[in-house]
Amino acid sequence: MASTKDFEELAKVIPNCYRMNLSEGKIEVVPVHHNTGRREAILGNQITAWCLNNMSLVGEFGGPNTGWTLPLPDTTVRCPDYSVVLIARWNTLSNADREEAFPAIAPNFVVEIRSQSDTEDKVHENMIMWMNAGVEEGFSIDPFTHRARIYSIMRHQIHWREYANPTTLTSNVLNGFVLNLQGII
Repeated sequence: MASTKDFEELAKVIPNCYRMNLSEGKIEVVPVHHNTGRREAILGNQITAWCLNNMSLVGEFGGPNTGWTLPLPDTTVRCPDYSVVLIARWNTLSNADREEAFPAIAPNFVVEIRSQSDTEDKVHENMIMWMNAGVEEGFSIDPFTHRARIYSIMRHQIHWREYANPTTLTSNVLNGFVLNLQGII
């Protein structure tokens, strides 16, 4: 049974070409395929640009090497492809908590791109897990089926809407953010 500290120590020595998560005491290490890395870079450029242009709204943001300890019954550390914690949520953490390797907070917004090692069901389960942890909005992007889903919470229930062959996705959480899917799907 792995702990958050075990996960943190392993993360220090695993190269960036691997993606890591900790869930239910098990550490998952998955290699990143070059196509996934390219898609993540295109995604990251757009999210980073939005965050830098909206610094007064943003507490923290990061890519696939940024992990969060989620407020779930088990010790879960997840590293989404990209995530944003808005300033109001980030400010609920103490200065010491902000300096943790994997802060104990759910991002407001996450994006996951399905990789070759993921099944459609696995990506959907991960998005439900994110939403149950307190994420307000999540985009899941499937470059193999050319579909995307936007997950949100409405009336304390998780909802999602699926789009076939979308060219953009518009966020309701990141004000004014429109993700261009060219080169991702």
